[in-house]
Amino acid sequence: MKILVTVPFQKEHQEELKKEAPDALFFFKDAYTIDDKRDEKLYHAFLKEADIIIGNPSIEEIASAPKLKFVQSSNAGVEKYTQQPGFPRNVMLCSMSGAFGGIISEYVLGGILTMYRKFPSYIEHQQKRLWQDAGLKQETTHHLWQRFGPFLAKHYWKKRIFWSDGYFACSIGEVSSAIIQKYIENQG
Repeated sequence: MKILVTVPFQKEHQEELKKEAPDALFFFKDAYTIDDKRDEKLYHAFLKEADIIIGNPSIEEIASAPKLKFVQSSNAGVEKYTQQPGFPRNVMLCSMSGAFGGIISEYVLGGILTMYRKFPSYIEHQQKRLWQDAGLKQETTHHLWQRFGPFLAKHYWKKRIFWSDGYFACSIGEVSSAIIQKYIENQG
């Protein structure tokens, strides 16, 4: 089996891949690239013999791979293959769809919340040793009251606040974490 890898792989990952498929012959495109120019003759010679391509080859590259049986796209979207003529019917196409879906959605949500809650301002304030509100409390309160006002009015006596100006500092000294846990659990 001959496997053409067109996406960059670190050396350690190349070795892991080779270890998992010891009988396969691998061609890592980036391994045959010098000064951003790949050895075109060697690449096309291997392309003609490739059974599998890992990466995002062009339709033209796929068409010039007569022995090709399988393409593992490194993208979730494979429309460039499925919505254009020329993709061989006898070649199996797999995408990365869903591979990192949960992680990516959490990352995007975290990024949105980071910007929405003005966390970069807090980081900047921390670096400057400014201990002041960057609007997080006011904005949070405002948006929560806008969204859940009728419900919150029942519990907060119609005062549109959540935060107080108080501060809390604590030192536990020689107290064990088990005692602290028990104290927290027994709070009213």
